[in-house]
Amino acid sequence: VNDTDNEVITIIGKKEQVEEAQADLEAIIKSIDNIVEDEIIVLPKYHKHFISNRGKVLHRIEEECGGMSISFPRMDRDDRNDRVKLKGPKDCIEPAKQRILEIVQELESMVTIECYIPARHHRIMMRRGGSMVQAITSEFGVNIRFPERGSANADMAPPAPTIDPAQQQQNGNGDATQQGSENAAAVDGGEVVNDGAVEQPEPAQRPSDLVRISGNKEKCELAKEALLALVPLTEEINVPCDLHRSLIGQKGRDVKELMNTYDVHIEMSPQDKKLDIIKVTGTKTAIAEAKEAIAERIKHLEADRKDRELRSFEVKLEVDPVYHQKIIGRRGVVINKIRANHDVQITFPKQDDPQNSIITIQGYEEKALAARDEILAMVDTLSSVYKEEIHLDERVHRRFIGFRGKRLREIKEQYGVDITFPRMDDADKSLVTLAGTPDNVEACRDYLLNLEEEFLQDVSAAPTQPTSFSQIMEDTLANQQTNKQGFVVTGAPWERKAAPNTQSLEDFPDFGGLGGGPGAPAAPTNADSNTQTPINSAWNAKH
Repeated sequence: VNDTDNEVITIIGKKEQVEEAQADLEAIIKSIDNIVEDEIIVLPKYHKHFISNRGKVLHRIEEECGGMSISFPRMDRDDRNDRVKLKGPKDCIEPAKQRILEIVQELESMVTIECYIPARHHRIMMRRGGSMVQAITSEFGVNIRFPERGSANADMAPPAPTIDPAQQQQNGNGDATQQGSENAAAVDGGEVVNDGAVEQPEPAQRPSDLVRISGNKEKCELAKEALLALVPLTEEINVPCDLHRSLIGQKGRDVKELMNTYDVHIEMSPQDKKLDIIKVTGTKTAIAEAKEAIAERIKHLEADRKDRELRSFEVKLEVDPVYHQKIIGRRGVVINKIRANHDVQITFPKQDDPQNSIITIQGYEEKALAARDEILAMVDTLSSVYKEEIHLDERVHRRFIGFRGKRLREIKEQYGVDITFPRMDDADKSLVTLAGTPDNVEACRDYLLNLEEEFLQDVSAAPTQPTSFSQIMEDTLANQQTNKQGFVVTGAPWERKAAPNTQSLEDFPDFGGLGGGPGAPAAPTNADSNTQTPINSAWNAKH
């Protein structure tokens, strides 16, 4: 304080460090000399735009202009609350002032326009968190305000009618004006209300329908057009009634996918009315995209239907049931191969079917006819084979067949012939058919007849026993009637009046080593009576 020259700064230290400190101080002094303060007049009504949203606009200006400082006056303390202070480098002050003035001019040119959109559409427009409306505000730099959802006017006002797009016009504010005859009725969800009575005209503009857009006039008009484009419309599309179910899909899966993908609502006509119309509700752009997708879907459905009609071609052929088993093959190998080769469905009749000789083939016409020709060729081959019928006693058929047909397969492979035994419903149970070459059939015939003789000898030598359950029951009942006393024991030793002869080998047989027989050892004396010889049991000792 006592220094004569108070603008001199003295640096003491080593020479190199003093020089470095001197350079840093000179740079700081130079930057301080470059920082200046200035003011700009901004009306208080525009201050909120700069400091709202935590000063988002203000911070953006400070960053764009080199990190300077901008201070707005406090409304409750500063008398001159229209002056904004700017502090920073000289070359940054002017760009900041220019930018603030540009924003003020934009604010002065801002207007608020009103757009009337029916309140029933507000919820649809604001779905998905209002993302579509937010996209409009970001694109055009405007502010859009919808009326409060619980406002009294909105609650008291009745819902506006839905008007057929063919009978409505859009006015400047986005309202729909109805044109039509006295029988025009409100439509909601595809149902006509009031039985065609004349609707009372509703006010063209209601507070609950008012949407305000603030911003630049030109941008507000563009934002208004974009906002009106979000108002859902309903268009009718001609779709054949028989395709509605296919368009809906299983549990509504396909129609839900269309609605989610294109952000529309699709309503089918009632099933009892069977109308060839579906209604699509959404924005104009979304409806156009959905119509293209529906048209493409219908194109595929019609192609599938046509393909099903072609695949439903059916041909029937009559084949003797004798050849059915041969056409089917073991475990269906032959018929499955025919099905796979021609891509057809082949159905054989049941045994109890009156038309048990009809085979049905279903598929494309060309493939069905080709499968028919192949089956008929097999039948011709089978019918041209030499056949011979022989009679084998039905009592020995099981022996020829064997367990699970094993022996029958061995005979077929050995002689190269086909052997067919009679069915349960055949009149002649002993008739067996052999098919093959004449030599093989003759050899197999002789072999079977020789086996039959051997089997019949065994059958005749074996005692006759009841073979069926009914025969067994009849024999049992007959025995019960003849012997009503049940099991009776006669001639037992205890039934005899005289005492039993213990020396009799017939009544008391010798079991080897046991006493009691004529050749048994003498009975023990009185002296040895205390020590008895152990008795050997015929059933061995117990353990």
